[in-house]
Amino acid sequence: MPLDLTFNIIFMPDTVPFLCTGVRSLLQNSPYRYRLVSNALQEPELSQLKVFAETDPRLEFYAYPTRLPVDHGTILTLLFHQQSDPYFCFADSDIFARRPFDGWLEDQMRELDALSSCSALFWEDMERVPGFRAGVRTHQPGPNC
Repeated sequence: MPLDLTFNIIFMPDTVPFLCTGVRSLLQNSPYRYRLVSNALQEPELSQLKVFAETDPRLEFYAYPTRLPVDHGTILTLLFHQQSDPYFCFADSDIFARRPFDGWLEDQMRELDALSSCSALFWEDMERVPGFRAGVRTHQPGPNC
C-alpha cells in the first residue's frame, strides 16, 4: 500500500494556466495528494487555481494570505508547522511526471532521511549529510544513482 503523502506545490503569479498540466501529470502517475498553494495570486488566477483544485479529491487549495510574493522557504516553513503528517513533501510547480514514480520514491524513502532533486545552495560549505542524496534529475534515476 502506498504511503499517504501530500506534496505542497507553490504557485506564483502568471503561472497557473501553464502549470496545472504538470499537476495533472502528477495525479495520473501517483496515488499522492497535492496541496496547491497560492503565493500572491490575484484574480483571475486565484479563482482558476481554486476551481482546478476542486476537479480531483486528491487536490487541496490553500491561499497564503499575502498580496506580495513571499519567499518560498518562508511559506514552506509555515506549511511545515501547520501539518502533523510523518512526512513533509513539496515539489516545484513546474514538475511533470511521464510515468509512475511512487514505487521508486518510496524505495528511496526507506534508505534516506531527505530526498532532493538538487544540491542545497550551501552544499559546498558543509560535509555530505548521511542519508541525503542530491543531484540534478531530469529523469527517473537508475538503481546505481
